[in-house]
Amino acid sequence: MKQMAEEKRLRFPIWAFVLSGVLVGIPLSVFGLYLYIKAVEERRWADMRSYCEQVAREVLARDSKRAVLRGEAVPGNAWEDYEPAIQSIQYKNVSVASEYLSRHPKADRANAQTAVEQCATSLRALHRGASRAESRRRADWQSPGNGSSPSPNFLAIMAACRARLLAEDGHTRDAVQVLLDAAQFGVDAGWNGDLMDGYMSTGILHTTQEEMKWLLSGRTLGREECLELVRALEHLDQSFPREADAYAVEPMSTGCNYLRQGSLRAIMDATGMSDPISPTWRYGFSERLVIVDAFEQNRAWSRGSQEAAGKPWKEARQEYFDQLDLRTALRNPLLEKFYKIQQTLASSPPSPPRNPFRERLAQLRMLRAAATFRFSGEAPVFDDPYGDKIRSSMTEKHLKLWSVGGDGVDDGGSGEWDAGKGKDIVLEVER
Repeated sequence: MKQMAEEKRLRFPIWAFVLSGVLVGIPLSVFGLYLYIKAVEERRWADMRSYCEQVAREVLARDSKRAVLRGEAVPGNAWEDYEPAIQSIQYKNVSVASEYLSRHPKADRANAQTAVEQCATSLRALHRGASRAESRRRADWQSPGNGSSPSPNFLAIMAACRARLLAEDGHTRDAVQVLLDAAQFGVDAGWNGDLMDGYMSTGILHTTQEEMKWLLSGRTLGREECLELVRALEHLDQSFPREADAYAVEPMSTGCNYLRQGSLRAIMDATGMSDPISPTWRYGFSERLVIVDAFEQNRAWSRGSQEAAGKPWKEARQEYFDQLDLRTALRNPLLEKFYKIQQTLASSPPSPPRNPFRERLAQLRMLRAAATFRFSGEAPVFDDPYGDKIRSSMTEKHLKLWSVGGDGVDDGGSGEWDAGKGKDIVLEVER
């Protein structure tokens, strides 16, 4: 009996030890897992920061000097003139100018003239900036701007309206020079920028090129003015914003924004989204791991888009559709939110896909050919960003130029200047 009692006393501490080990081990394991997740989180967050800082240093170290489209470059940074010019533009004047440029039924020339006069200081600053020897803009990834600031394209709209009024009064040379100032501004807007800067740049160039088209379509310009335009458009072609360059900078810009916001809630608030995001077990319930994963996926997409931008359109277009397929299978909750917003804003992806870089470049080359035709009577053949070469045909009254456009199919010049309204992208000028 005494021996059995001793054995019971011995067995009890063993079970107690096992139970206490389990009770202590679970929280220790959980705590260890927490420490591991935090270590991974800190390491990947630091890697994202290191990448962004490295690319930012490379971008900031780039030479800010660039050739100007016309005249001699003068010392100074163009953005010291552009920025105050943009800030002083009032939307009411932009609205009046836009109506006049689009020939809206309510458009009034006297009102347009008044709107342009009220922007005279801004337009003089635009001219000074376009003449500067350097272009270095403080980008949003360096210092986020005020979302309510005027759009840079407002300045281009006012310049286009002034050019229209000058041309109507017979001052076509002055009109051309105003448009070239605006085109220089458009190039500068995308200089060393990210994808949004590239879109802003192509938007400004769209406004400018629309007005150049209007001048070239008729017989408004004289021979000397066409020669000046030919030379400037050649320089513009050489310095045209490159899609691949924008995609190279894009991940850094996105990463800087994530680092600055620091949390999912802050990122959502900055984009106007109210739905909360809760990190799941896939990310160790870590907000930062969700953010870093979103950054890394964006970086991979940008790398693929950068490579596609340098390929013929047929291959680049397939890359676009491949990326759409990838985005429909998103597992990252932040990117999934962004994609759903994009799908809501655009009920269905355009088919063929729109590419503002290639559209503007195709239109630019048609303008070059048209200006050369006005000057020399011959239409040179330029590369088509969507295919082989810019096509042309001639009748007794018109020269027709066209790009095959986003579908990559030559429809024989059936289409319009606006790439979204027809098959080919078409420019017609009087002979």
